[in-house]
Amino acid sequence: MARGESKSSVRRIQAKQRQKRARELRLAGMTFTAIAEAPSLHGNGPLFRSPQAAHESIKRALRDLPKAEAEDLRDVD
Repeated sequence: MARGESKSSVRRIQAKQRQKRARELRLAGMTFTAIAEAPSLHGNGPLFRSPQAAHESIKRALRDLPKAEAEDLRDVD
């Protein structure tokens, strides 16, 4: 059995919350730069450190979505 961080760890839960927020903002038409600079969920800085980090988070979120919803997100310019 592989050892690693618990799926219910605070860090993993916060990462999933950031992914969800980033996905919502992207569907609203925001750029990766704007998503990265958006206020964090806890109000203590930006949501992500860089536009690239926002992009990577959204890519990870796409893997967990149903195909139809993922296609909608991919179609955002």
